[in-house]
Amino acid sequence: MEQQKLNILFISAWYPNKINPTLGNFVVKHVQAANIYCNAYVLHVVFDDTLINQRFLTEYSIENSIPVLRIYISNKKVGFSFINSLARFFFYHRAYRKGYKYLIGKHGKPDVIHANILFPTGMIALLLNRNYKVPYVFTEHWTGYMSNDPNPITYINKTISIMAAQKAAAIMPVSTDLMEAMIKHEIIGKYHVVPNVIDTNIFYYKPMENKSEKFRFVHISSLDNYQKNVIGILNAVHQLSLNRTDFELKIISDGNIGSYKKLAKELTIQDNIVKFESSKTTDEIAQILQTSDCLIMFSNYESFSVVIAEALACGIPVIATRAGGLANELTTKQGIIINIGNEIALCNSMKEMINKYDSYNKAEIGTFGEKFSYENVGKTLHKIYLEASKLQITK
Repeated sequence: MEQQKLNILFISAWYPNKINPTLGNFVVKHVQAANIYCNAYVLHVVFDDTLINQRFLTEYSIENSIPVLRIYISNKKVGFSFINSLARFFFYHRAYRKGYKYLIGKHGKPDVIHANILFPTGMIALLLNRNYKVPYVFTEHWTGYMSNDPNPITYINKTISIMAAQKAAAIMPVSTDLMEAMIKHEIIGKYHVVPNVIDTNIFYYKPMENKSEKFRFVHISSLDNYQKNVIGILNAVHQLSLNRTDFELKIISDGNIGSYKKLAKELTIQDNIVKFESSKTTDEIAQILQTSDCLIMFSNYESFSVVIAEALACGIPVIATRAGGLANELTTKQGIIINIGNEIALCNSMKEMINKYDSYNKAEIGTFGEKFSYENVGKTLHKIYLEASKLQITK
């Protein structure tokens, strides 16, 4: 007899919505992974500046067979700063309770709440646990625990995070580095590292049919220079181009590429060396990775780096910094790892990658990416959910 699937309610501070359609795409993938082995449904609450004539706007939909309830709250100010902050939290909590009751009416009571981002969702998870006696687990993606992040964790954030972590059945940072950073902030709990998900049906190793005469590097990011250090990449490319021109770098982003185009011109980098392209679809990104030779990530800090996982799944080695996340778990079989901010090392690593590229086993690199598949991450989540639900039963 087949065992009945667990009901898993996802709540998250980050999730795609009409205000920010790409916010928390990685959370969506965790939901989809969990839904393979469980019945997953989603509750997302967000403040909306455009909502004026009503306090709440509720939108319910089925997305890829997963029920999703979004509740928008009017961001209209109420009184002075302190009063307004209290009012915001009151409406935020009220929206989550309202959404929770709506969803259990349609889909049943959850066996486990899977919350994402300890602050501010941690307080909501605590309150739902207290009111409805449902165990909760947490996934953490936020880079604010990392020492190089310009927006470090605040006292209030840390206090709420510590409280939420203590009561959580499991805390699931997406990398070992993020877990260690959280522990340094005295956020103690039952840790399980569970990585982000990539679609290995799209990102997979595919032998190149036509090898380019030029070695093809690629960089894919938001182009936030403080985190991704795109200026450092361009400086290294400039230095390498003074000695050889048998390579190219394709920079792909949905961010502002104008200032970087200007810098490349100021550095006298030829247009056939660095090429800038705007945002691509997921399928297009996969095709670009499958036809590239090496991914470059020169970040100052990372909690995971999905694009590195996608590149590895496509069988291409990476040059990355010891900035945290997935890069710190790689070996020389998957690429070259260098110190943060070392432009000379980046230039030399690009030269080494071109010269020794044939020594990499691309098919073997591709198998490394299988650990991030929907199926494998879903199995890990399911095991943690089972432990959390049994823990609640024994209390």
